[in-house]
Amino acid sequence: MALDPARTVQELRELRELTGDENGAQRVAWTDTWEQARGWLRDKVASTGAVEEIDAAGNQWFTLGDGDRKALLIGATSTRFRTAAGSTAA
Repeated sequence: MALDPARTVQELRELRELTGDENGAQRVAWTDTWEQARGWLRDKVASTGAVEEIDAAGNQWFTLGDGDRKALLIGATSTRFRTAAGSTAA
């Protein structure tokens, strides 16, 4: 898949529409909205043949390739965690 900055911007807008509200992106960890975002990413990656793994902390990883140990890792943390008091923290 070729790099396409316009596609990236469009997909970020799509994700915002799916998981945001008037206050911006709302992907608080372990909520239904968070799961929607994870499903959205899963669907976007499906055509690449990448293998999905969820680690013990709930991080979503996708692996491509034949195990040749060469890697490029691109990611971001966009998850917010709800505290015991009910407020959110990044």
